[in-house]
Amino acid sequence: MIRKSLFSLTLGLVFASSAFAIAFANNKFQESFRMLCVTEFPTTSIIAEKVGTELVVNVIHHHGMKFMPLHSGIITPNDLNTLAKKANDFGKIGDRYEFRWDMSKCERMDNEIFSCHGGKDTVIEGTPVNPFSIYTQRVTSESDAGKFEKLHVGFLISIDKDSHSFSMGYEKYECAFE
Repeated sequence: MIRKSLFSLTLGLVFASSAFAIAFANNKFQESFRMLCVTEFPTTSIIAEKVGTELVVNVIHHHGMKFMPLHSGIITPNDLNTLAKKANDFGKIGDRYEFRWDMSKCERMDNEIFSCHGGKDTVIEGTPVNPFSIYTQRVTSESDAGKFEKLHVGFLISIDKDSHSFSMGYEKYECAFE
C-alpha cells in the first residue's frame, strides 16, 4: 500500500513537473506578455510587452538621463573616467528609448524571470544602438530586519560601438506581470 502511494506520488510529481516544464518550454512566452516596473516616486520605468513576434521594451528616465541608474556595485576612484564615458554615451540617446527583440531569442524561466539576446539594431537620437540583452533576476537579502526580495531588470547594450550595462532594482510590488 505504501509503495503504491509512493509510486502514485512520484508519478504525480513527474507529470506535474512535465506540465510545468511544457508550460515554460523553449519559447516560454505565452500569447501575451507584459511587464511594467516603476518605482513609487518615478525614477526609471521599464515596460516590456509582446507585440506580434517581438518583445518591445521602453525605458523611461522620468527625471532625465542624469538620474538614470548608471551603475550597481562597488565604485572605486579608478572607475570615475569609465563612468563619465558611460554617462556621456547614455546622454547621446536621451531619457526615453525603445529596444526590440525577436521573441524567438527570448526565454522565460517563470512569471518574473526572463531574458532575451540579440536585439535589433536601432538608431536613437542619431546614435547607433545595439541592445545585446535584457534580463531579469531576483535578488534576495536577509538580515535581522527580515528577508527582502527585489527584481532587477538589466540590459547589456552597445552605444556607438561601446558596450555598456545598466540595471534597475525594483521592490516586488513595483513590478506587475500580465
